[in-house]
Amino acid sequence: MKFISSLSCTVVLALGLFGAVHSASAQSGPSLGLQSFELLRGWRMDNGRHMAAVRIRLDKGWKTYWRSPGGVGIPARFDWSGSKNIDSIRFHWPTPHIYTNAGVTTIGYKDELVLPIEFTPKSGAQDIVINADVEFGVCSNVCLPATSRIDAVLSKTTEADVAVIRAALADRPQSGASAGVRTVTCSLKPSQDGFEFRAKLRTATALSDHTLAVVEYPNADFWIDGAQTQLSGRDLIVSSTLFAVSDAPVILDRSQLRLTLFDKALAIDIQGCPAG
Repeated sequence: MKFISSLSCTVVLALGLFGAVHSASAQSGPSLGLQSFELLRGWRMDNGRHMAAVRIRLDKGWKTYWRSPGGVGIPARFDWSGSKNIDSIRFHWPTPHIYTNAGVTTIGYKDELVLPIEFTPKSGAQDIVINADVEFGVCSNVCLPATSRIDAVLSKTTEADVAVIRAALADRPQSGASAGVRTVTCSLKPSQDGFEFRAKLRTATALSDHTLAVVEYPNADFWIDGAQTQLSGRDLIVSSTLFAVSDAPVILDRSQLRLTLFDKALAIDIQGCPAG
């Protein structure tokens, strides 16, 4: 099975890893700034899925990156080849921080990241076997690639590290509805290079001039350019170009578009962008 999760198809728009565990390990290659890469074993949920996490601990002041790292960040890449009994994998990224240095914006976590990972097994009666190679970035004054290996057997009776993982889950961005996003509409106009994208969002309270928006689309056939953003009262306007990498005809699924807004202590995750 060749199953790779690459978290690199995003761009910043500026406005302003079990039952009794038979085997569970995480090894890290040596890397400046990296203290440890640890597997948190988690638990089997009532719905049959398994919630686990990886915990990256860094030297003081060092950072690692969110799924959309920003202009010069290194996105995480998980290669699940050799793993067994996995139907799907879902990452639950906690709210990151915004860092600006010399005019360059990056998005990530300082000192530590606990990243919950939800595994859906093909067969709930069988163990989930995890064999994964992980590549990610760490950064201080310099940004360096780091690697780690995860080997684990996740059974139905695992229950470990629950409080730490639940805390990371609770720290995710709010949904659009819970954060007071009243309306979201998008327009997509075909262009010579792909699609011209424009989103209009109305929130219950006006966002500030320092709001930062991230646009994501999980398809390597597209590259998203930087954007013009504008605030008008409670309306946030985000516009950009989604460049088609291939010359072959492509169809863009609006339901797969994802917008994340950051404004001071507020982070809003908006899934899908209907026509309007």
